[in-house]
Amino acid sequence: MIHATAGNDADFESVAESEQLSALIVRVKEGDGTAFEQLVQMRYTQIRLFLTYMVTNKEVGYDLTQETFLRVWQEFPTLRDPAKFDSWLYSIARRLALNYLRREKILHWLPWHEWLDHAPKEENTKGFEKSVEERILLSQALATVPPRYRASVILQVIHGMPQKQIADLLSIKEKSTSTFVHRGLKILQEAYLNLEQK
Repeated sequence: MIHATAGNDADFESVAESEQLSALIVRVKEGDGTAFEQLVQMRYTQIRLFLTYMVTNKEVGYDLTQETFLRVWQEFPTLRDPAKFDSWLYSIARRLALNYLRREKILHWLPWHEWLDHAPKEENTKGFEKSVEERILLSQALATVPPRYRASVILQVIHGMPQKQIADLLSIKEKSTSTFVHRGLKILQEAYLNLEQK
């Protein structure tokens, strides 16, 4: 995620990515499959992480990511405003995650393997064990956050998105985003502390 401030290189990168995304969207609307593959590459990791955290299951997250992009391809002609592509994409992903959670009617503990790919190599075994334990507790605590709040928490904490962008992506009011993040973080913190005491 690029956090741009006025007058720096990140502004250029953000503008360049936005222009590239717009050009790809136009090409995809014209039926260009190669452009769609490039579009998927640009957003795949973000959507996969979002879905994995939403359903708290890595394998299901991968499956739902595939299903999300299949739906995007099938429904691309219905995209009215290319400027709202990301909101549209996240709404499809969120809807699939919520449908999955409704069908399953259970919350799974997240098998937290994702972090291993990026975890620093530690010489100290006790430090490593503590890190693993904290990650497991965090994943268990995240699973207790209701899906309604979980999406906002994931997008703010894990993806580092500002609340206005979260509101746009999830098609909710910015004030609701603030409330969802606040309540979700409170539930997450309480659950983490309870798990830590056990």
